[in-house]
Amino acid sequence: CCRSNAICGTIRHPTKPRYAIISAAICAAVLATFRSSPQRSTQPRDCARCISLLDLGTSFLASIERDPRALAIVDDDVRLTYADWYQRISAVADAFDDLGLRSGHHLLTVLPNRWQAATLHWACQFTGVILTPVNWRVTAAELDFVVENSEAKVIVYDATAATSVARSPNAQNCARIALDTPKSSEITWTALVERTVPDAAPRATADAWSIMLYTSGTT
Repeated sequence: CCRSNAICGTIRHPTKPRYAIISAAICAAVLATFRSSPQRSTQPRDCARCISLLDLGTSFLASIERDPRALAIVDDDVRLTYADWYQRISAVADAFDDLGLRSGHHLLTVLPNRWQAATLHWACQFTGVILTPVNWRVTAAELDFVVENSEAKVIVYDATAATSVARSPNAQNCARIALDTPKSSEITWTALVERTVPDAAPRATADAWSIMLYTSGTT
């Protein structure tokens, strides 16, 4: 679709040409991203390079367009289709604005694997907020360092990390979202996810930071 300046209707499935992978709207976003990139060549050879410049938020929209009713995530009794999950991701992305989170800011999560962690990940991909996850076994001293070093604005945690968060002075200086038993000064997950908002539109560019990881130095 990148051989000419015209926006093609669809990007075709490589082995099933009757099926479109990405709609015209998504294709237009891909081409707009490609044409604005300083890395673009004057005569791109195929779509592969164009797709490589696609931001993750737009790639999620492509998944929704393929099959909005397909099962997207399962976590115990939580089962969400792409359409249902997109509503929750959009709500969290909207809540980021209320929290003062902007593109380039750090959201620190101290969570085990659960659907809320994945939802926060995608909300960050839409907004340009940098997801900064740390292991839920983190100590208070380690958490102090990460909060200061990353300049995190908001911390999201659950009961597995409640003690470390409570004992971290730097964590107390951040807005805190508690998934399980929030204190009176903290924000509930329900307040983030149960709001009626317009569908989130990708704000992050393809070259924006996606995630920042801290390791022990052995990886």
